[in-house]
Amino acid sequence: YTIRNPDLKPPRYQNWSLGLEQRLPHGLFLRGNFLRKRGHDGFTYVNTLTANNPPPPDLVALYHTTSFDGIFNLVNLRRDVYDSGEITVHQSLGEQYEWMASYTRSRALSNAVVTFSIDQPLSVVNNVGPMPWDAPNRLVSWGYLPTPRKNWALAYLLDARTGFPYSVQNEDGGIVGAVNAHRYPNYFSLNLHLERRFRLRGYRLALRGGFNNITNHQNPTVVNNTIGSPIFLHYFGSEGRHFVFRIRWLGKEETGQSK
Repeated sequence: YTIRNPDLKPPRYQNWSLGLEQRLPHGLFLRGNFLRKRGHDGFTYVNTLTANNPPPPDLVALYHTTSFDGIFNLVNLRRDVYDSGEITVHQSLGEQYEWMASYTRSRALSNAVVTFSIDQPLSVVNNVGPMPWDAPNRLVSWGYLPTPRKNWALAYLLDARTGFPYSVQNEDGGIVGAVNAHRYPNYFSLNLHLERRFRLRGYRLALRGGFNNITNHQNPTVVNNTIGSPIFLHYFGSEGRHFVFRIRWLGKEETGQSK
């Protein structure tokens, strides 16, 4: 049962951002970004039915029962917090080669992490915690680098971060302990590819092949989080190492350009 609240206010959100950039020797660029987000008066359901708070007499008379799974009141009590600080280094190497590395430290918190609904009234004692996409530490780097051999290049992508949080529940779906108190293993993926550029019938093309997640690191996307299950806290969904092949079209060959 849901109680309508005529005094609801529109949610409010406030964002602050600050960025600084500095050019360094050898074609290096250093950039720093800070982002602060605050959400106030967000919508969330609050279950007003507790062991010490019996259902209101008018609802008992209306439905002729004292058995309610929950009595939810839609209120302006949601608060969201996001802070992040990012440092990025970028360097161009000639006309077509470059690399970049970025580290981000952040936090994403809320007092309404689990979304309640009438169809799925979950049992949560304390709904304060990190958001499901919270990753306090993340390092991202990519590059397109020259090799000693002409028309050959090395491309890579590195992504390493803290594992996303998740909650533990019982067989009835109730959250056990704090919300999102557990985390997936740290995520790590390194993609490494070798590319050969060539010309064909007046077009410039590139043939690229290599491995994604070349270290074969386990990066699961699913966890069995039900207490009492024979495979409790077992992880699944890792793609593993796999080979990737593709052809890139780089445009038409310029008139008069030597082959």
